[in-house]
Formats: sequence, structure tokens, C-alpha cells
Amino acid sequence: FMEFEYISEPYGAAEEREAEERRARAALPVGGPEQPFRVTGVPYKGKWEVGNAKYVPEPFEAIRDEQTRQRWLEEKKILAGPFVPAGVQKALERPTRAMLTDMMTLLYRTLCDDWEEAQPTVFTTEEDLIVVYFDLAAVPNPAGILAYMNLLPTRNEALKGYGLNRVTEGWAMKTEDNHMMFALRPPWVRPKSYHLNENA
Repeated sequence: FMEFEYISEPYGAAEEREAEERRARAALPVGGPEQPFRVTGVPYKGKWEVGNAKYVPEPFEAIRDEQTRQRWLEEKKILAGPFVPAGVQKALERPTRAMLTDMMTLLYRTLCDDWEEAQPTVFTTEEDLIVVYFDLAAVPNPAGILAYMNLLPTRNEALKGYGLNRVTEGWAMKTEDNHMMFALRPPWVRPKSYHLNENA
């Protein structure tokens, strides 16, 4: 057996230690030292919000995300190309038969503004050709009308967008009733040989 020195202890020392431990525990915040006590209904501020300095998140992660997103979009463009509906652009650029009335109205107004004395007449044929008649009896210089009509489809700003083409078989033809006829072909009409009536 080992010998040891007997040390006497005051009466009630154990109870005193337990009391000190209870007092120490009571002094700690509710929920432990890592979770300070918060009153219900009062907004809680984190450590980063204490004082005048506000918490600013790290910007590098947001920059990396944006760079990744931009790189993904660029790769998709390379693979697929820009979105263009099939045939829409050509359909909008090329006049259609639905615009025939607008063509004739604009052509008639243009002719009346420039050659009112020639009493121009505009109509269409069964083949959708646009035919213009001028009364030569009211025109002192028919050569002027011919020169005017030769430039009208391509030089007139209002008409050249319609893509009207001259019809050779019906261009500058003199009719039996003393009229001069000019035939124009809209872009949706296929070129071919036409048989035009020379009578107004």
C-alpha cells in the first residue's frame, strides 16, 4: 500500500464548489456563449453589421459567375447562330399580290401629278399586268411621255420599291384609238410572252 498525506477539508467545501458552478452557469447568455440572447421582435445584427462598416460580399464569385454565363452564351451563338425566322426577311422584301391595289393607286397618283393633261388610265389584266394608257390627243409631245415612262419604274422613289418591270410586248404601243400603252409586270408574275389588247 502507498502512503499518502491526509489533508483535511473544511466542512461544506463540496457544496460551495457546486454553488460557484451554478453561479457561473447562470452568468452565461441564454443558448450558450456562441448564441447571445435576443429579444423577440427586435432585429438582430450580425458581427459584420456592428458599427458603421457594412458587410460587403466577396465580388470575385459574382464576377466568375457572370464570366461563365457570357462564355456559355457566346458558345451557343457559335453553334446555333443568330435566330432568324425562315423566309421572313425575303417575304417582307418581296412585294406580293396583296399589294397590287396599293401599287396601282400610287402609280395613278404619280402619273396624274406629272401628266394630268394626258388623262392617264391605270388598270390590270387577267395576268396581273399593270397597264397604263395616255391619251395622245391631249399630249403635245409623245416623246416626253416615252422618256418619262422609261425612267419611272427605277427612278421614282415611291415606285421602285415595288420591283415593277417593263413588258416588252406592251411597251410604248400606239393603240387604234390614239392612245399610248405601257405594260408593267409585278414581281410575282413570271416573265413570258403576253398578248395584250391594243384597244383602250
